[in-house]
This record gives sequence, C-alpha cells and structure tokens, in this order.
Amino acid sequence: MKKVLFISIMVLSIFACSEDDAIELLQPTIETIKSEGIAIGDIITIPGKNFNENGTYSVKFNGTEGKITEIKPTSIKVKVPENATSGDITLTYDEITTILGTIIITRFPTVENITPEETKTGDIITIKGFDFVTSESYTVKFKELEGKVIEITSTSLKIRIPQGATSGEVSLTYKNETKVIGHISILETFVCGFYETDIQGEHVNQIVKIDKTTGSKKFVADLSSFSFGYYESLVYDSQSKSIIGLFNDTKLIKVNVHSGKVTTVNIASESDNESIKEIVIGDNDDLYGFYETDIQGEHVNQIVKVDKTTGSKIFVADLSSFSYGYYESLVYDSQSKSIIGLFNDTKLIKVNVQSGKVTTVNIASESDNESIKEIVIGDNDDLYGFYETDIQGEHVNQIVKVDKTTGSKVFVADLSSFNYGYYESLVYDSQSKSIIGLFNDTKLMKVNVQSGKVTTVNIASESDNESIKEIVSVTL
Repeated sequence: MKKVLFISIMVLSIFACSEDDAIELLQPTIETIKSEGIAIGDIITIPGKNFNENGTYSVKFNGTEGKITEIKPTSIKVKVPENATSGDITLTYDEITTILGTIIITRFPTVENITPEETKTGDIITIKGFDFVTSESYTVKFKELEGKVIEITSTSLKIRIPQGATSGEVSLTYKNETKVIGHISILETFVCGFYETDIQGEHVNQIVKIDKTTGSKKFVADLSSFSFGYYESLVYDSQSKSIIGLFNDTKLIKVNVHSGKVTTVNIASESDNESIKEIVIGDNDDLYGFYETDIQGEHVNQIVKVDKTTGSKIFVADLSSFSYGYYESLVYDSQSKSIIGLFNDTKLIKVNVQSGKVTTVNIASESDNESIKEIVIGDNDDLYGFYETDIQGEHVNQIVKVDKTTGSKVFVADLSSFNYGYYESLVYDSQSKSIIGLFNDTKLMKVNVQSGKVTTVNIASESDNESIKEIVSVTL
C-alpha cells in the first residue's frame, strides 16, 4: 500500500472578479517547505484553503508533472510520477506558478559495484551507486548476517563485514524492499606452520594448517625431501597462494596452499659466501631479503628485491654500516613503504624500498637489560614487539606497541607467567585482533591487542618428538 504524505502549507487569498459575476478566485500560496523521504508512487496531500474542486491545477516534481487524484476545498492529493527527481515542487493554477518548496525523491538505490570483491570479516567494503539518502536507513546482509553501516553518502554506503560472514550474495534492504546487489568473497585468515617429527626413524617435514581455536593440524604439503637443512623465514604470497620460505639461506621453497605443490628457486649468487638471512613481503607481493656477503674482505649487508620466479636480485639499500650486529624480524610497513627490522634488539632500522633511504630509531629503554626480541605489524600498520627485561630480579615478558617514529613503548599485555620458554614467530590475525606466536614449539599463544587478554591453544600432537618451528598467516 502506498503511503500518503502530508505537506503543510500556508495559504494567502488573492481576489479577482470575472466579467459576469464578482466571484472570488483564490490563488493558494505557500511558505518554503522541505520534505525528505518521498518515494515514487507515493500520494502527497497538499493541505490548504479555498481550492476549487472544478479548477485545473498542475503539480510538478522538479519539472515532472504528477497525477492529481483528488481536489477538495482544503486539500489536493497528487501521485509522485515515475520519473520524478529531487528538486522543487510547484503548484500552477490560473497560469500562476508557485514554488511550494524542495523535496528529496527516494527510490531503491542503483548499485554500480562493491569494492573490494575479496575481503575479510571485520574489513570495510564500499557499495558504490546513486540515489542513496543520508537521512534514510539501509540494511546490508551477507547471506543472513547483517553488516554495520559505517557511512552513508549520496553515492555510496560503507559497511563493516560481520564476524562469521561467508562468501556469497550481498543483499540491500530499503523501505521493506530487498534486492541482491552483488556477490563477495570472504577470505579466511588462518595459520600454517612448518611441522617436524620422526615416524619410525624417518624424519618428516610438512607444511600444516593449524586451527587457531582447537590446535588441530591439517596436512598441506610434504617437505621431507628437504630434511637436510633448515626452512625458515616463512612469508605468504597472496598472488600465487603460496607460502615462501628460505632453505639453507640459498633457495626459495614455495608451497601452494591449494594444491600442496612444492617448487624451489635458486637465489642468484656470484660466490659461495652469499646468503639471504630473512625475507619479507611488500606491496604487490614483492619479495625482499636481507643479503650478506664478503667482497674483497669487506662484509656487505644489503636489502635486495628477489624475483620469486628466477631468483635474481636487485639492490635496494646498503646496510654495511650496521655490519657489527644482527638485523632480523623483518616486517613491511605499507604506510611508509618501508621494511622495518630489529638491530641488536634495541633499534629499529627502516629501509624505504622506493628511495633506499635508511633511518634508525632507538627503542625507548630505562635499563641495559631491556630488549625487543621480535616485531609484528598489526592493523593500521601499528608495530608491536615482544619485550623482555628484569625488574628487581624478576623476569618480565610483555607485548608492547612501539612507536615507529619515536621508539616509545606502550604496554599491551603481560606474558610473565610464560617466562620458562620462548615466544617467537609472531603473526597478526586481523579477524581476532590478536598477535599469535609459538610458545615452546607446542602451543599457540594469542594476545588480543585491544583487551590485552592472553589465551593459549595446545597444538595437537601424537608424540613427544613433534614440533612446529615457524608459523605464517595465510588468507584465502
């Protein structure tokens, strides 16, 4: 049923006489009005005085004439026409046109696209189109789960993806009308790990998927042919859907998480004393590495870009002035286009991958026995670290947020109850807003960066000689 909308008007009398009789002709006038939320097909009632039931009136909506359905001495009813648009509403009688005010015509929005088409729960998508009204209410659902409306403009909606949403149809509901406006792929973020064990005297290496809640393991790929060496510094390449890791500092081992296919790439080398010590993924899934070599007796440290297909290297920045120490735990900061790493547990070294500029930041410290052992990037490129110190003879472990510019630290969570062991291989899980790390190769330790809550999950094990040596966050 179409709703009837009432627009209040104030009427002034205008008197005129015909040639035959002194008949009073009245021309309604109206104060400026503004009305929002009028839909195509709605019946609008214009109340007033002295309307001529036999008179000829014309009501237009931004130039498009509506159909008058009823005239009474105190009101005119008019139907909003199909092609009406927002703008002035006018009343014409006896060749005199009066602007009654402005209206906003609401219709079911036209949706042009949804971006991005692939996203994760908790992320914000943009629904672009037109005919959105900022004062109206819209409901967007991902199958049966409703998203949160973050922003409404005349050309877009911004919606936060609800937890639990899965890939499929996206629907928009407006004024009790619901339409499917598109489809979206909800990516799952999970943890994969490099798993080691011995089965009947045979050493077994695998990539496994680890359930973040239960700790159960699911086989992804076999790496037992690479048993004689070490596989480390795992990163995820979203373009190829592959985990990439370093094997013996000289090869890339790539594991496709869909198919389990394993391929290797030799990293280009001009001598036997070259090595890549750690790798990190940047924008566009570009792969960078911390490269070491000796040239004519001089130790050389560099950041290089490594081709994932050929293994060739391209120079990015020189770090030879930092030769006396160790540079590790590399992360990528997309805001500054920089690789950030720890130098001797006390400094941040930042390398801009576009300019090659190198800067250092001293991490704030109150004593000589403080250190940051590992860093990880979270939402908004916030930097977090695993912090160790001793206070009055007590060993203290914490997760802290580190300012990338000043080096100052802000407490996030206390891990001192886990002093007897090591916490490493940190990754960030955007879905749960948590840092996840390995504790003693047998547990996942999860730290919520918003609440500081710490939880642990035992990784499923069938024997005492099993371990997870490194983990990586994967999004599919």
